[in-house]
Amino acid sequence: MLEPVSKVLGEFIASNLTEAFSGSEKDNLRSHIASVRKRTVEPSSVASSKKRRKAIEWAVDASDIDEKDNPELAAAWRTALAGIMEENEYKLLDIVKMLNSNDVKSIMVMRENEIDDYNIGDKLTNLGIAKREIFEDNKTTRAFLQVLATTSITAILYVSSELMLSVSLRPTEIEGHLLHVGAILSTFVLVGVFFKAIYSNIRHPYSYVLTHYGRKLADKMLEYLDDISQASTN
Repeated sequence: MLEPVSKVLGEFIASNLTEAFSGSEKDNLRSHIASVRKRTVEPSSVASSKKRRKAIEWAVDASDIDEKDNPELAAAWRTALAGIMEENEYKLLDIVKMLNSNDVKSIMVMRENEIDDYNIGDKLTNLGIAKREIFEDNKTTRAFLQVLATTSITAILYVSSELMLSVSLRPTEIEGHLLHVGAILSTFVLVGVFFKAIYSNIRHPYSYVLTHYGRKLADKMLEYLDDISQASTN
């Protein structure tokens, strides 16, 4: 019978300590595995040959990740191991290999807020853990509403000034000039607001939010980040 992944990894580490892993790499792997086993219910009868290969593939790269130096990436790699051990989730390993520390930090931010960083957002979108959302960002929405309100008020002022010139109240010459000046200024304000809206939308035409899969990944990462944080304070 094939053995659980955690045992496979333990044997792999033990048999390759002198040839493949340094002392610090061995410590990293043992720390990752111990952390994941606390939170993961691993099937006792495990493990297909593919699962064994993926576990060993994980170990080769995860051995470089020290939780003290890079807690964000450590949490990501532990999430990948949990996927292999518990759910046969091999896709996650390929995703984590593409992430750096800033990517993981952005994913954590995206649990509560949108981001408008094109480089990170587009990368996470291509990995299937983020998506584009138009006007979902709170700041973008507020800015859009402000532009809309300003435009409406300016338009009302402009129309009102023109109506006052056309009615039979017969404004004096000075009043007529003042109304014309007001109409011209209103027009300039309206044009300015219009171009501001265009410029803002060119800079930030959309924001990025997590997909359902991305949120699941982020929640799992957060659990391991909390574990690392608690361990560092003890």
